[in-house]
Formats: sequence, structure tokens, C-alpha cells
Amino acid sequence: MKNIKAQKRAETKDLEARLKESNAAIYDLMYYDSITKLPNRKKLINQFNKNLETNEANNSAIFMIDIDRFHSINEIYGREVGDQLLTSIGERLQHFTQNDEGVFANGEDEFIVYHQHLSFYKTEKMGQEMVEMLSNPFTIGDHFIYITVSIGISHFPATGQCIHELLNQAEIGLYKVKRIGRNNYQVFLPQDALEVERKSRLELDLQRALERNQLHLVYQPKINLATGELIAVEALLRWKHPELGIISPGEFIPIAEESGIIRNIGYWVLYEAIRQAKEWQDMGYEISTAVNVSAIQFKDRHFVKRVLEALTALKLPARFLIVEITESVVKNFQSAKNSIVELRNNDIRIAIDDFGTGYSSLSVLRDTKVDVVKIDKSFIDNIPQDAISSSLVSTMIQMGQNMNFDIIAEGIETLEQSNYLLENNCKYGQGYLYSKPVFPHEITAFIENHSH
Repeated sequence: MKNIKAQKRAETKDLEARLKESNAAIYDLMYYDSITKLPNRKKLINQFNKNLETNEANNSAIFMIDIDRFHSINEIYGREVGDQLLTSIGERLQHFTQNDEGVFANGEDEFIVYHQHLSFYKTEKMGQEMVEMLSNPFTIGDHFIYITVSIGISHFPATGQCIHELLNQAEIGLYKVKRIGRNNYQVFLPQDALEVERKSRLELDLQRALERNQLHLVYQPKINLATGELIAVEALLRWKHPELGIISPGEFIPIAEESGIIRNIGYWVLYEAIRQAKEWQDMGYEISTAVNVSAIQFKDRHFVKRVLEALTALKLPARFLIVEITESVVKNFQSAKNSIVELRNNDIRIAIDDFGTGYSSLSVLRDTKVDVVKIDKSFIDNIPQDAISSSLVSTMIQMGQNMNFDIIAEGIETLEQSNYLLENNCKYGQGYLYSKPVFPHEITAFIENHSH
């Protein structure tokens, strides 16, 4: 009997031990990151709320830190080195905390530093210190790895009254840094909240803009620099909001891309541009029309099929359509090359837009057959007075001649720029020197005024 009782006690202790071990494992899964072993976002929320209850949360700062282009590090060095780097970053961030659990993992390539007893006016200084400290190289095995970070900062009680509000504000600051170039920090400010509110409204209204006929296209002439004659037009999207007025494409296009609305808008633009080109053709004007296609739209496996269906439905010969993509589209999506081949096999021309601003310009041209390359406005702005820009532009023009594609210079605004391009054998261009984007009836007037 004693042996049975002892066995049961032993079994009970063993069960309790295993249960305790399981609970500990579950706790770790819930509150700690598996790679860095740091506490996670959920743990931070609990910790902040406890401090709030005991009045220990005052003068607390949240620093949300994103490793810029971390995916490239995994691609270059491998996942194991990437994981070791994350651990090292977490260890370095401990310098900015007062306790062992002041650094938190926030997803695959983000960290949060929760700093107590820090005045609002000192948050910027600490943000700058973080950017500088993390810019020093990390030694991982045989590798010296340099990183940059983007940091968004919020503060209790200066900017937010609860942890969820603070985290949201820090994220807004973080993405503001990314929009202006990364490798910096941004403290959340009241006007940022207005920006977020406007962005939310535009996203909602943009979904209805198509059905309410608020979107329209304008067309900018592409001209022969020597004769001034029109060779093609570029279709450009505009949005006239009924209450907010004209919304800049630079503002609403990124919103459309982030929300996924760009797919529907992109196909509407494509269809409308083809319809207008056909209307011009029926009037006796054979005008080639270029349409900008976003990376998201070009990634759609049905993209080529839908383009061909639109051309067939509207009875426009394919040679009058030019599909403009950025070089990053080709760099990021292997399938893009197959789509380009299929489009060109159906007589649709391909243009690389904003050439020179991406990361793999030469490889794009080497690996991808294109018909047109457009030199980005940022290069044209500084010619002929800037020697480096002038040299780059002349090199691009020469490259186009050697590789048998047309070069179009974007953003020509002065006669000096036009003369330099002509002297360096650039045949085509577009810009305000010749015409701003105009309505369809103004394109036909342009042709009549510049015909010889």
C-alpha cells in the first residue's frame, strides 16, 4: 500500500513538473521572441499597463526601430547570419534601457525600446544616438555588416495616453522616416495625426472615385526635339475630389498602391487610354499612347491577357500602345521578363520609366528587351551646368544608340536643356518647355499647330 501511495505521489510530482514546464514553454511562446529571446510586443503592452496602474508610466518613451532593407541581408548572407545580426542589434539596444526588459522584438526586423523616465524634449537626442550607434558595423562570423535604421518615437503623456495609441504614433513616425529616405528618426507630432486622418479619408474616398467619375486622364506630348512634332503621348491620372479639390498623384497613388485599389484604377486607366487612342485614330490622328503600370499591377498573372482583351474590344492596333514600367519592376519580379516578352510578341512597346534611379539599371537593360528608355527628370534638371549630370545623360544617350532603343528625356523645362540634348544626339523628349499635360482635345490642337 505504501509503495502504491509513494508511486502516486511520484507520478503527481512528475505531472506537476511537466505541467510547470509546459506552462513555462507556453509563456515563452506568448511573450518572448524565438530568435532574439527578447520579450515581445504583447509583453510590452502588459508591462506598460502595469506601470500605468502604479503611476510609473509618466515620462515614458516608445522607440520603434525598423532595420532598413533587412531582407537584403538575409538574401546576401543567409538566414542564419541574419538571425545572429538581430540578436546583436537587440544586445546593442540594451545600452538605451534601465533594465533587462526594456528592449522588445516587434516582428521579424523591428525592435521597440521602452524607456522610462525620459522627458519629451530628450527623445530626439536619444533617437539620434540610436541611429548613430546602430550605424557602426556588426561583426557576425567573418562578416562586417553595416545597417541603417528608421525610428519612430512617441511619448507618454506628451503625445499619447495609452500604449496602443503610443505604438500607433511610433509606427506613424517610423513610416514618415521611410517616406523621406530612411536612416533617421521622427518624433510623432500633432500634425502627423492630421496627416493620418487625411490619408484614411483619401483611401476611403478613392474606392468610390472611379464609380463617381472623379478620375480623369490628361496627356503630355512626347516630341521630336529637332522638329517639335508630336511622336506619342503619356497618359497621366488626375483626381478632382468634390470637396478637397485636385489631389496630387504623388499623394493618392501611394495610397492606392498600399491599399490595393491600384489594380482596379490601373485597369481603368489602361482601358480609358486605349479608348482615347482609338477615338483619335477614328479622327485621323495615329497617336501612340504610353500608360504607366505599377509594380503591383504588372505582377498580376492576368495582366497581359487583360491588355490584349482591351485592345481587341476597342479595336486599337497594338502598336499604338506603350507600356511604361519602372526598372524596379523588372528587378523585383522574375515573371516580369516573361510578361515583357509576351507583350512585345504582340507588338506592344515597352518603356523603362525613371531610368537611372533604381539599383540595377545596366542589368535591367542587359537582361530585358525594351523599346524605349526614359531618362529621369532628376538628371535633366541639372544639365548643362552640372558636369556630372551632363556626363551621365550623354552616356545614357550613347548607350541607347549602342543597344538599339530610343531615349526620351523627361522634364525638359529650359531651352538650354533642350539644346544640350540635341547636341548629344537625343532625339526625343517631353516637359513643360513644350507642353504641360493637357486634355484630349488639346492634343489634336497641338498636332495641328506643330505639323509641317
